[in-house]
Amino acid sequence: MSIGSFLISVASSGAVAAAINQGIQYWRDRKSQKEVAKLSALHLASVLEKFRDACSDRLAEKKGFRESDGHEGTDWGTFPELPVYPAEIDWKRIGIIYAETCFDYRSDLNSIQSSILQHYDYDPPDGGDKILIRELVNKGLTAHSLANELRQKFGLRIVIENDEWSKTSYLQKTKLELDEFEEYLTEKRSAQELPGDGF
Repeated sequence: MSIGSFLISVASSGAVAAAINQGIQYWRDRKSQKEVAKLSALHLASVLEKFRDACSDRLAEKKGFRESDGHEGTDWGTFPELPVYPAEIDWKRIGIIYAETCFDYRSDLNSIQSSILQHYDYDPPDGGDKILIRELVNKGLTAHSLANELRQKFGLRIVIENDEWSKTSYLQKTKLELDEFEEYLTEKRSAQELPGDGF
């Protein structure tokens, strides 16, 4: 083999080795980024699930107070506190859509809370109760759906609640009751607007 051929062979081998090393490093970086994304999603899903459970607990205490004429439960007038999102969350890995959704969720909670307090102030004694109960259901179930979506998106284990009396089930059952009652009221109002006997 001539010196020229030998040098070309060495250069080619070096280029291949460099390409392989770059490929390995790229794979390691990608794997690390995925792990960071999964961990961030887990932190975020955990916060949302805790808030969902807190909404369910507060709903049970609020309904217990109303249904027992104050002998049981607690007369809550506010949402439970949504915990601060952990500093460990890498929002770039979570993605702009989920980041916006989560921060909009917190902003929406604050807005609804202000509305509830205004109803208590201007329509006492329980003007805000109906809104609070409905929104505890809505926001609790939204947190549940978002947490499950994050778990699915980032390949995390989906938490299966088999108990029919789980906190999520309680929110879902209460939503069904509220929807049925609102439908009943709508039908009743429509019947009252009809002439004669309403038929």
